[in-house]
Amino acid sequence: MHFGFTMPHITMYGICQSIMVMEFIWRCCCKIIKTLWVSWMLLFCIILGCVGFYML
Repeated sequence: MHFGFTMPHITMYGICQSIMVMEFIWRCCCKIIKTLWVSWMLLFCIILGCVGFYML
């Protein structure tokens, strides 16, 4: 009986914990993706600039 009473509390806590973890991972992924995207754009611009320079 006592176990049945504590169970919802544990599941709610578990859900909250997993949501927090997921949010943390998502934020980290977003930061990594943004950084990678910026560096890819810079690299692309440099390559494009070099190609354009050689074409001239």
